[in-house]
Amino acid sequence: MADLVIPDPNVNGMRYFTGPDGAQYRWRPNPKNHDILLLDSSGAVIALFRPTRPTRYQIGDVYGELHFFRSAGMGTVMHPPIMDTVIVTMMLYRFCAQWNL
Repeated sequence: MADLVIPDPNVNGMRYFTGPDGAQYRWRPNPKNHDILLLDSSGAVIALFRPTRPTRYQIGDVYGELHFFRSAGMGTVMHPPIMDTVIVTMMLYRFCAQWNL
């Protein structure tokens, strides 16, 4: 799983991974707010994670919202292999950030 959240030595807080389509994607914090942005290989924002106040529901606790931009980049973020990878890498990114790994 370490290859899904490789730290970028040039940019503080940025981590990258290679998607199932062979393209490189990068998670990075937004400098303007608390959102975490997912950038594709061309630098277009294709998804973002927005932390929210923890809320308890019957099926579990919710700590944020994951938004996908359907038409951004190459438009492939909504396809099952990449969508699954985005969700897993977002969880890994937050884990690494929380535990300073």
